[in-house]
Amino acid sequence: MPFSQQLKNGSIARYPEMMSPAVIIAPFFVLMIFVCSAQSSHLFILSGQSNMALSDPEIAFIPAIHEEYVAENATIVKDALGGQHGDVCEKSPAGLVAQLQSDLGHEGPHVVIGRLSDFDLANETYRDWTRIRQAQVALAEKRPSTKWVDTGDLNDRINQKGDVIKDNLHYSVAGCKEFGERLVRTAID
Repeated sequence: MPFSQQLKNGSIARYPEMMSPAVIIAPFFVLMIFVCSAQSSHLFILSGQSNMALSDPEIAFIPAIHEEYVAENATIVKDALGGQHGDVCEKSPAGLVAQLQSDLGHEGPHVVIGRLSDFDLANETYRDWTRIRQAQVALAEKRPSTKWVDTGDLNDRINQKGDVIKDNLHYSVAGCKEFGERLVRTAID
C-alpha cells in the first residue's frame, strides 16, 4: 500500500510502497531513510535542533549519499529547529520510532542515534544532559535494529564564526561534516 501524507502547504506527498523503512535519529539531527521497493529509491529526512540547523547537508551528507546511491534515486529533505526541552529530546526518539511503526505498519525501522556530545557532562548548563545521553544509548541497546554514534569529538576546533572552541554545545565546522559522514557510514553498514 502506498504511503501518503498531507504537507503543511496543503499538498499531498505520496511515496511508493515501502518495503524496508529505516530511520536514523540523532540529537539536534534526525535522518530517516525509507528504502522503497519498486524503484530502489531512498528518502532521507534530516531534522533536528541547533546542530542540524547549523549543518549544511551539501557539505558531507549529500555527497556521501550520492557516492552510495545514484543521485536520481535519493530524495533529501531538511527541517531543523533549536531549543527543545530536555524531556522532549529524551522521549522524541522512542516516540518517533513508535509513530513510524504505526504510520507505516512496519515493526522495525532501523535507527542510528547521534548521542549528545561531551558538552555538559557536569549538567551545569542543561540539567538533563547526561540523562539524555544515557537514554539514547539505552534505546540503542534495547532495540535490535538501533545503533548510536559518538559525537564527543565533534565540538572542538573552529566554529562557523572562526573561533576556536572546546567541548562546545555546537559542533565545529569540521565536526558537522564528520557527523554527516558518520551517520551515512553507520546507516549503510
